[in-house]
Amino acid sequence: CDCMQFEQSFIERLIQYDDLAFAQFYEQTADQFFRYIVSHYTLSVEEAQDILSDVYLKIWNNLGKYDPKYQF
Repeated sequence: CDCMQFEQSFIERLIQYDDLAFAQFYEQTADQFFRYIVSHYTLSVEEAQDILSDVYLKIWNNLGKYDPKYQF
């Protein structure tokens, strides 16, 4: 599986809105998300970057809703 795996302690920091953890999450995942968007949709680089920004904003705004019984 090329699923991203994160340690429970890291996820706990994320759901507590830890800025440094979120920055690390972004660094570890942005390239993979960006490549997925570009390869699955016919968009300009700018449009793909806008979508990526929206994705991370939604993640940030909804971290408090994360249910630990599901894979992060």
